[in-house]
Amino acid sequence: MSSTVPNHLSQVTAAKVRAALPGIPQQPAREAADRSDAPTLSPALVQGQTIYIECPDYCQADHMAEDIAFIGDIDHGTMPVVLAVPTYSGEVEKVLDARLMTVDHSGECRTVFALDGMGDGESAELDGTQALAFLDQYMAHGEKLKSLVQQLIAIEAAEGAR
Repeated sequence: MSSTVPNHLSQVTAAKVRAALPGIPQQPAREAADRSDAPTLSPALVQGQTIYIECPDYCQADHMAEDIAFIGDIDHGTMPVVLAVPTYSGEVEKVLDARLMTVDHSGECRTVFALDGMGDGESAELDGTQALAFLDQYMAHGEKLKSLVQQLIAIEAAEGAR
């Protein structure tokens, strides 16, 4: 392949190009691309290699914290909301862990309210309606607990008055 310019092209000079510029219509300015719906890419560690994966907007998981064997084992989720209670020994025990997470069952991904009530990592996967029903029960339980504590405070006040 020759690096010489063909003869018919060598006739084009800078002066001719500049002279032709005013005849070229003004082109519209290029607008910046809308990136609002662009996926969020996050690094993940799979078999010792850093890869980049799409994460849902709500995902707060650190995919680099654990080296996993298969890309399908990557979990997406929020940080857990944990309820811990004191025990007789003075320790604190986690009794409820809730979070949003994406689950994949046979290739069908969906986001769920994951509720681990035993602290064993096994979660009930509730949809929005089920989660609201659970929270209604949870709040009613909280009101009953509050009533018991108010009774205790009244008993303590009566015992202190003696």
